[in-house]
Amino acid sequence: MKALETDFKSKNLNAGSALAATEQDVADKLTEVELDQPMGLWDIFRYTWSTFVTFCAVFLILTGIGRNYAILPQPVGVCYLVLIIFLGLLFYLEGLMICIVATQFWDRETFKDIYPRAYKLHEIVNRPENLKRFIIGRQFFTVLSNILLSQVTAFPAWGHGSAFNKAGFYVIIQSGIIGAMTTLAFAQLNPELLAAEFPLRFMDLIGSYSVVRVALFIEAIGIGHCAWAIYFATRRFCCGEHSDITEIRPQVLRVNSQEVLLVNSTATPKDP
Repeated sequence: MKALETDFKSKNLNAGSALAATEQDVADKLTEVELDQPMGLWDIFRYTWSTFVTFCAVFLILTGIGRNYAILPQPVGVCYLVLIIFLGLLFYLEGLMICIVATQFWDRETFKDIYPRAYKLHEIVNRPENLKRFIIGRQFFTVLSNILLSQVTAFPAWGHGSAFNKAGFYVIIQSGIIGAMTTLAFAQLNPELLAAEFPLRFMDLIGSYSVVRVALFIEAIGIGHCAWAIYFATRRFCCGEHSDITEIRPQVLRVNSQEVLLVNSTATPKDP
């Protein structure tokens, strides 16, 4: 019997070692594939036209606000402040959603000294139900930010009586598409890409902790709780007879962050 147990454990250890080796081989091959693909003409074209159009959109937005064509009935200075503040807020909201979900099973004790603000944020959000609470508060601010940004980046009064093509002028200037391009590039995709690549550094940014606390406060006062009522009323239609069954979630081992390993490997040893 003992011989069978020993043989079984040995096979499991060998299988685990083989699996780890396989995963490492796959990671190495993926890295090689990423490094071996140079940028082609099509890639250069995509980067060029997208960057050109986005910065043209920024110029048109600043010009439209400066000429007081924005929908928001406020002075020019206030419209500029709304643009800057809510682009910044949306930057944090989009990035934090990515990095908080990505790091929920990471061992925060490993980055306590390297990223102290990320440590405090991780400790708060990963308390029971706090992730759901953050999602509710975050979503409120995301919708609010997009509404206000659309008010200062669409200019329906601009171009009345001009000689430009009306259809083209409407699509480019009056519809708000230039605002969509600007918001997408600077306040949504950029922070998401940063958070996906450097989640701990993003969480450690000045302001990240405060944004999370404000989102939790907004949820605490009841904004968005109607969604819970709708959820309980509709979950049986969406999930059927299994809607009342609580899922048993598997225990997931806390893992170390590659960011921490990289920082530790490149750190300069201190003099004794």
